[in-house]
Amino acid sequence: MWQIWLVWAIVLTVSVVTIGPVVWNHFKAKGLEARGVSMRAVIEAMEDTGSRVNTNPVIRVQLKVMPASGPAYPAETTLPLTALQLTRLSPGSEVNVKVDPENPQSLLLKPDP
Repeated sequence: MWQIWLVWAIVLTVSVVTIGPVVWNHFKAKGLEARGVSMRAVIEAMEDTGSRVNTNPVIRVQLKVMPASGPAYPAETTLPLTALQLTRLSPGSEVNVKVDPENPQSLLLKPDP
C-alpha cells in the first residue's frame, strides 16, 4: 500500500517542479500586461538556453531598456520564441516591453506572433 503513496508523491513532486514555473510565469506575465509601463528596448544579445516549450526554443534576451525619462539600463528576460519570431528578432532590433514600475528589471517582451 505504501508503494502507491510513494508513486503518487513522486508524480505530484514531478508535476509541481515541471508545471509550477510555467504557471508562475503565466501569472507574472498577466500581471505585467495589466500594470506594466510600456517602453522601448533594443536587443543587445540573444542566447538559446537549451530548453524547449512545445518544441519552441527558450531564448535568453539581453536588452537595453530606454525609459521615457532617465538613462537607458540593461535588463534580461527569458522566453520561448517560435521560428518565425526568431527570424524577426536579432541584436539591434527595437522591441516593445512592459516594465514593472516597482522593479525595472522585471519586464515582459511581447514579440509579434
